[in-house]
Amino acid sequence: MSAQIDELPGGDESVQRAAGGGGILPLILVVVLSTGISLGGGWFLLDHFVEAKDADAKGSTGEAIDLQPTGDEKTYEIKKLITNMSGPIKTRYISVDLVCEGYPSHFEKTMEENDYRLRNAALQVLASYGYEESQQDGFIKRVQVDLRKRFDEVLKKHADGDSQLISKLFFTEFVIQ
Repeated sequence: MSAQIDELPGGDESVQRAAGGGGILPLILVVVLSTGISLGGGWFLLDHFVEAKDADAKGSTGEAIDLQPTGDEKTYEIKKLITNMSGPIKTRYISVDLVCEGYPSHFEKTMEENDYRLRNAALQVLASYGYEESQQDGFIKRVQVDLRKRFDEVLKKHADGDSQLISKLFFTEFVIQ
């Protein structure tokens, strides 16, 4: 019986084809995958660096992008603003620390001279809110806008023309208890 198996026609050729004839498919697969990985990696890196370049170009105009300082700003901190919130239900407190940012050369001096006026204005604004208002969406942004408007009113005699003394206002602490 073993003699019959050895004498089958084409036995040697089929063994050779199975062992070495399928080498073209793995080669094509390797070429396609390596090309795809190279192009995908290059596209990702190019996309990543192009975004960083655009951000640098916009920042070179001297204006801050997405709250990034340009180096010309001056800051002034107002800390420990604590007051009761309005409302008959329960006593609630609001505590805020904030940083004001501005460009004029006299910014820090003007802010120091008017610290007590700014604190008073801020406490009046904060005390005017009720607890129910504080639970609404966008409350912190609303407080930020209201404080900035009130500060602009207090400091309007120190502003240069129509420009405002305070360019940005940031909260470093905002707690309602």
